[in-house]
Amino acid sequence: MKIVCKFCGISAENVEFLIKHMRLHKKESKFECPFENCVVFFKSFAVFVQHIRQRHIGRKNSVEVECPIMDCEFMSSDFKRITKHVVKHISEGHPVFCPLKCRTGKPFATPNSLRIHNMYFHRIGVPRNLSRPDVSQPKYGSTDQVCAPHPEVTVCNTDVEDVGKADQEEKTEIEQRVELNSNFEMVIGSLLLKLLSKNHVTDVVIQEIVDAMDEALTMEKQFLNFKCKSFASENSLSAEVTGKLINSMCSDNLQSNLFGPKGKFRSSYTRKKFFRENFAYVSPVQILLQRDGDHNSCFYYYVPILQTLTSMLNDEKIYDAIFREKLSVPHHMTDYTDGLKYKNSGFFGRKTLNLFFYQDAAEVVVNAVGNATGRHKLECWYMVVGNLDPHLRCLTDNIQLVLLCKTKDFAYFGTDAILRRLVEDLKTLENSGIIVNGGGYEERIYGSIFITMNDNLGAHQLAGLTENFSRSSYFCRFCYVQHQSFKENCFMLAEPRTSQSSSQDIQIIICNPSEIPYRGVKAPCILNELTYFNMFHYGSAPCIAHDLFEGWVNSDLFLIFKKLVKSKSISTNYLQAKINAIFKQLKIKTKIALDFSRKSKTIKAKACDIWHIVQIIPFLFIKTTVDYNIPEMLMLLLIKQITDIITSPVISKDHVQLLAVLIREYLEFRSENFEAPLKPKHHFTMHYPHLILWLGPLMSYCTLFCERKHCFFKRALRSTLNFKNVVKFCAEHHQYYQGLLNTKNNRFEKQFVAEKYLESSAFLPCSTTDLLGKSGLLHDQNLYAEEAVYCGHDYKKGQFLFLSHDEYGEVFFVLKIQLLIFEPKTNNLYIFGEKQAVTNIHEKGLLVVQREVLDTEVKNIETFIDRTPLETYIESSKEYLFIKHTIPLIN
Repeated sequence: MKIVCKFCGISAENVEFLIKHMRLHKKESKFECPFENCVVFFKSFAVFVQHIRQRHIGRKNSVEVECPIMDCEFMSSDFKRITKHVVKHISEGHPVFCPLKCRTGKPFATPNSLRIHNMYFHRIGVPRNLSRPDVSQPKYGSTDQVCAPHPEVTVCNTDVEDVGKADQEEKTEIEQRVELNSNFEMVIGSLLLKLLSKNHVTDVVIQEIVDAMDEALTMEKQFLNFKCKSFASENSLSAEVTGKLINSMCSDNLQSNLFGPKGKFRSSYTRKKFFRENFAYVSPVQILLQRDGDHNSCFYYYVPILQTLTSMLNDEKIYDAIFREKLSVPHHMTDYTDGLKYKNSGFFGRKTLNLFFYQDAAEVVVNAVGNATGRHKLECWYMVVGNLDPHLRCLTDNIQLVLLCKTKDFAYFGTDAILRRLVEDLKTLENSGIIVNGGGYEERIYGSIFITMNDNLGAHQLAGLTENFSRSSYFCRFCYVQHQSFKENCFMLAEPRTSQSSSQDIQIIICNPSEIPYRGVKAPCILNELTYFNMFHYGSAPCIAHDLFEGWVNSDLFLIFKKLVKSKSISTNYLQAKINAIFKQLKIKTKIALDFSRKSKTIKAKACDIWHIVQIIPFLFIKTTVDYNIPEMLMLLLIKQITDIITSPVISKDHVQLLAVLIREYLEFRSENFEAPLKPKHHFTMHYPHLILWLGPLMSYCTLFCERKHCFFKRALRSTLNFKNVVKFCAEHHQYYQGLLNTKNNRFEKQFVAEKYLESSAFLPCSTTDLLGKSGLLHDQNLYAEEAVYCGHDYKKGQFLFLSHDEYGEVFFVLKIQLLIFEPKTNNLYIFGEKQAVTNIHEKGLLVVQREVLDTEVKNIETFIDRTPLETYIESSKEYLFIKHTIPLIN
């Protein structure tokens, strides 16, 4: 049995060799245990090494060590446990010899002396070639006491080093050389690809490295030639034997096949050819367009979506991640699969590809001078497979590139010309499907676009609607409301736009082009040519980031805070200092600078920063004497409640009804207390309750994580300064990086990534072990952690998880995390914690934690309604619950 590196597939002869090799991957984000039946991941290299040494070296084939004290029958194979036991004897005044029977001149009289001894001589625990101690041998405390007779035993990982020897003996020398050469190629190839695509090292620099390696290889051959001749003269070898030795040592080696004159990495062309052949690389295709108004040749780059999906689904791990059963919560919506659109569809299902498309314009050149700013603005189209779990869809690395085009070309040629190749491929996916074998057998998989994610401007551009929200009479893509009607009655929801009504509008403008725009419609949407997708049948998700945090929430918070400052209910300095102080305590990396001057109309901050401000609103006024009954305070609390529900990953129908009431109540306050007119984005929010019922939680379609994808292209261009063909460079660079990522497909697995943990339950308090024993969770293979990542959530000791409400709904119960127990065999995570009550002070929006412990419980993480950990904020000796979204309602 071989030990295989999970990153590059290199097989190791023993564990120590693997640990030494893993230092090449030291900068990775997580490490997987290479041993079979141990599906555990670790957040850092140090913790990974600790696990390997403690569990797979220190414990494997280890024998039980007996306590050296007379009449003590304690025995253990765990070195830390036996040491902890021996220290108790020392503390009681009984000097103790080394339990591993080293030749020590005298017993250890203090715990510190034993600790120093173990640090120098037994750093990795019980030696595995230690013979079982003789029970008849005299112990310390008997009349026949003698010093330990055995010499100090050094660690010898004989059985680990013998791993795979039998397999190697059966192999021929040629097979071994081929395997070594292949492994060496992949190690160097992965390194060069990582430098090129992830670290954005230019081809010129990589070529200099390759040339230097070639020169070093020449010098190494000269050195070997000299050593061979020296060896031959010392051993009186003949000239013929010497020549064969030199030829064997110098003519052919691993490096010459890579860096020599005929090496695979000798040039940029041969390197990229190697990358394309040995990594899951899907090549972007250049699609030519007609000439523009300046007679310039135009093109864009398209990554064939059918090849991308086929490559993904041919991988067993990705296939399992896409089509595995998803967790659900009864009577609650947790993902798009709980929405009416998915449930009422006769096409979309668990075995179809439900694709999310994201489109946005990005300025990929940072700090450009003058007119260069507009030259490299790109229209970016990305895709993510909606079948993946929500936390996997949010990972930037799991978002696939579909096409890149210059924004000016996209505007000049229109969506029909740019998206034609994509739409034809999607029609093929709908009607003919793709053949994949990731499930272990050949099968045909169908799919289509489930939803598109855009900002409001992009959504209207794609749907063929007017893009002017302030002057156009029809400004909403969800209904036919008009500006005048909205001004007169901000609560009115007009006739909804449907696939049938939009088809009628299109027919009118086709028959009479002078009517354009007719009811806000300018042109047909090319995506509506698909059989199972229509933009006006809930095909475009609302963008929370743009509607709320970059929209009306930002401007309204500014108006409310400004009015509170003007009325002297609170000062600007206090408000700004308090916000930043709370951020610091909660470890939120955000700093806000408030400016209420005449020129300012909004808070100058990013969307996520505004979201953070909303989350801490109740904490801002704990020590103030502000009147909570004034409209401004009521509006602030309403904003908090509205955003908490909209951003919640777990929503019930009761929450949807409550949201509709809260939005209406807020708009009433807003219209009565501020002269500034309502914005179209206020109206968009009125549709949210209905959209949640059809699409599920709107956080499933948040565009913030998609916008992070732009940073990849910005870093690549900033590092390489390659502006010759930006579209081609960005497309190819991204696909090389995806090829590198596809060699590490463990990112799609359901992982428990440990950070701070215990290898044994022996170090847990007795009260904890008693309860875990009753629950059947005391096992040598289990992992006991205080900090870990599971399914996208960072769990830490001291955080809370929601349990239940009381019968009146005024108090709810939470579980304070004390320990995380992971079972590798079943891949289950259990939470051990203390049950506490939380009181909801509605008028202040505060959730006060009652510190009295009601009970201790052990629960499977899958039994929780909401698996998001909750933190606390402490002020004036009181503990408040800090929530980023609403607490679930239980019927």
